[in-house]
Amino acid sequence: AFERALVLNPAALWIYDSLAALYFELGAPESAVHTLERALAEGVEQDPGLLESLGWVFTEWGMPERGEEVFALLADKYPDEIAGPKGLSEIQYRRGDLTGAIARLSAAVVAHPDVDGYTTLGWWLWEAGDVPGGRGSFEAAIGLDPANAIGAYQGLTSLLLDEGETARAEEVLREA
Repeated sequence: AFERALVLNPAALWIYDSLAALYFELGAPESAVHTLERALAEGVEQDPGLLESLGWVFTEWGMPERGEEVFALLADKYPDEIAGPKGLSEIQYRRGDLTGAIARLSAAVVAHPDVDGYTTLGWWLWEAGDVPGGRGSFEAAIGLDPANAIGAYQGLTSLLLDEGETARAEEVLREA
C-alpha cells in the first residue's frame, strides 16, 4: 500500500518514513535504507523528521558513519531542532566517548528542552558517577512532561533505589 502511495504521490515524504519503519520492524534493514535513500532523492532534507529517521536507521543497523553524516546535516540545516545533536551524542556514546556525549547532549537539552534528551542524559550522568546530575536530569524530564516521561520515572526510581532511598523511590512510583 505504501509503495502504491509513493507512485501516486512521490512528494509525500511521510510515506517514506512509514514504509522504512515497516521494513525496519520486519527485519529488512537494506529495504529500510533503500527507502530512505529514495526519500533523500525526493527532498527529505526538507523534513527534519525524515532526516532523523534516516540517521537512526543507519545508526541502528551498524552504519554509524552514515548516521553521523545525516545527523550532522540535520544539526546544520535545522539548528532549532534537538534531533541532530541528540543523534550525534548517541553515536559518540556508542563509540565509547561518554564524556563527549554528555557534553554534547547537555548543551542540546539546555538549548532545546526535551524529555527524551533529559532522560538519556540522566542515564549517562549516572553511568559516569554523577548521581546528583543524573537525578536532576531525570527530574527535569519529568518536569517537562510527566505523562510522557516514563523512562525518566524508571531512571529516577532505579537511581533512588541504588542510593538506598527506598521511600523516595516508592513516592516517585506513585507519582508516575
